[in-house]
Amino acid sequence: MEQFLALPDGIPSADTFRRAFEPINPKVFERCFRRWVESIAEATGAQVIPIDGNTLKGSYDREQGKSGLHLVSAWSSEDRLVLLLLKQDGKSNEITAIPALLELLDMAGCIITIDAMGTQTAITSQIFNAKADYVLPFKGNHPTLSGQVKNWSEQQLYQVFKGIIHSYDKRVETGHHRTEKHQIWCVPISQL
Repeated sequence: MEQFLALPDGIPSADTFRRAFEPINPKVFERCFRRWVESIAEATGAQVIPIDGNTLKGSYDREQGKSGLHLVSAWSSEDRLVLLLLKQDGKSNEITAIPALLELLDMAGCIITIDAMGTQTAITSQIFNAKADYVLPFKGNHPTLSGQVKNWSEQQLYQVFKGIIHSYDKRVETGHHRTEKHQIWCVPISQL
């Protein structure tokens, strides 16, 4: 803290911070904070905004039978800043939390990414109607679509994408005591 503020008498106690923050109206603070975040987002322009839900580690209470605090967030990859954060009752409510979070977010011109749980028709429509792009995965939550894309992709790989407009990228990442190989083929929807 000393790098930001001269504190000749030392760092104030937790009680001092509590007394300083108690009078702040949370609604007014939230409104001001959102304006500040929006001004940063406007300055950087279009960007990638991952939406993700996570349970806060250690936030559960076994004695009272309460599950952990689940939060859904919108993250600015460019600015390395949380744009929005919503509290949810549980992980199962993430599908309802994502539209609420997107409603509060100015995402025009941005690319929104969400994990497979958020790959829902209503969520996709909401992003599209806000004039944003999206990258959404699908797997077991959409078995018919997943099967169709898998069959089509296998056929195109066998034919080396002959006559199909596409781009390809390959990355090898090492971390968490493992090596992961990622291959991505991008194909315009009109080619499917």
